Amino acid sequence: MPFGIIVNEPVDGLRPVLEKSLSIVGVVCTASAAAGQATADLDAAFPVDTPVLVTDLDAAIEVAGSGGTLAPVLQTIREQGKPLVIVSRAVIDADPAVQEDLTIAAAQALMYAEAHTGIRPRILGAPGLDSPDVVASFVSVAQALRGFLYFHLREADGTLCADRDDAVTAAGNFGQRELMGIWPDFTGAVAFDGKAVAVALGLRAMIDQRSGWHDSIANVAVNGVTGITVDVSFDIRDDATDAGVLNTANVTTLVRMNGFRFWGVRTLAGLDQAAFSFEVATRSAQAIQDAIADAEAPYLKRPMTVGLAKNIVETANMKLANWVAQGRLMGGSAWLNDALNPVINLQNGQLAVDYDYGFVAPLEGLTLNQRITGRYYLGFADQVNG
Repeated sequence: MPFGIIVNEPVDGLRPVLEKSLSIVGVVCTASAAAGQATADLDAAFPVDTPVLVTDLDAAIEVAGSGGTLAPVLQTIREQGKPLVIVSRAVIDADPAVQEDLTIAAAQALMYAEAHTGIRPRILGAPGLDSPDVVASFVSVAQALRGFLYFHLREADGTLCADRDDAVTAAGNFGQRELMGIWPDFTGAVAFDGKAVAVALGLRAMIDQRSGWHDSIANVAVNGVTGITVDVSFDIRDDATDAGVLNTANVTTLVRMNGFRFWGVRTLAGLDQAAFSFEVATRSAQAIQDAIADAEAPYLKRPMTVGLAKNIVETANMKLANWVAQGRLMGGSAWLNDALNPVINLQNGQLAVDYDYGFVAPLEGLTLNQRITGRYYLGFADQVNG
């Protein structure tokens, strides 16, 4: 029997729910530099097929080389703000088929970004390199990372779709909720094939930081843009335009309205994933999934008592209520479903907790009913004589 005072520190009760940042950009780029020290600096800063965390975009641009997509992509992201960026560099090759394979290898390397850097990229893209074959492979990386991939709608040979109808056709080749297809491209002082995707990556990260993952990239003035590569007809009062046709096909397009903006809020989710048709629906689901699972992880392997089960449910409810209060969710709740927890499961250490949530849908369309009336002339004579 011990003598004296023993102080224990039981760690029970609700767990704080810490959110992993969704504002981390993961980008695949090519790069080359002049022979000599410039190449040595580039290779040291950005080894091929190796995820590298960039915390200082200005410093990274200085060593990003003069060839390939790395320097202009980082410059374009920097024009939107200063997010954290994880770069996976691909070797440059003149053969398009070989370049696709090299790009896919660099995209696959992002799967190991968390092991290399301690941070998981969630906003993904390969500006200028996102041929259909690259996207078809890259989307599996996005799914594994619970990330979201922004890409240009291109022909099979990797060139940007020439017109609206080709872009609509290209969009029909995909059906994943983790994809947003963009057409056409932006121009600017920093001009290159893929600029709009780089803008989307930077803008998405900054909106995450300033507003949240529940807010869309659409209808926000972007920086560093001077024009659009293909004319896209647009009228906010009329859907019978190029922009309307593209949006109906779930393509995000580019418009000029008090500055240059993305116009479109939808993913390329197929009918089997209709609930995730909006960009914000997919990203809300990813954020909630990560945060609640991480919060509940410390309860694993602990004695499964009634108190433990209550703490698990209340921990989820606490965070859902917090997101509702922040305006990130319309509602949400967690509960224990008795039907899913038979005695045999509980005896075997298995517990099932249900929770639901309502994401905040973007205002995609607004109907304004304008009516003409003469009723404001009633009593006109009395007002004149009064």
